[in-house]
Amino acid sequence: MPRPALTEQDHQKGRALGLVLVQARGARSCDSVARASGVVVDTLRAIERGSVASPGVFVVSAVARELGLSVDQVLADVAYRVDPDQTRMSGHRS
Repeated sequence: MPRPALTEQDHQKGRALGLVLVQARGARSCDSVARASGVVVDTLRAIERGSVASPGVFVVSAVARELGLSVDQVLADVAYRVDPDQTRMSGHRS
């Protein structure tokens, strides 16, 4: 069965994820984070550019762990960037 087409919100989440990861790695190079997390550097670059709307959970988990973040933190930051009002109403951010 084919995978459903990605929505604009899926693409927004992908771009937000890229921003969250870039901000979290700070001055560290993309190459060093990719190597340390076991992720192909081109994959991490694509995620950071927002070119990957729906990256694999294991990739996100490995990068988050290397950056000292939990997947929950990353997802909460992504949700906040996509819709700050909704996350504030649901109690995820204040």
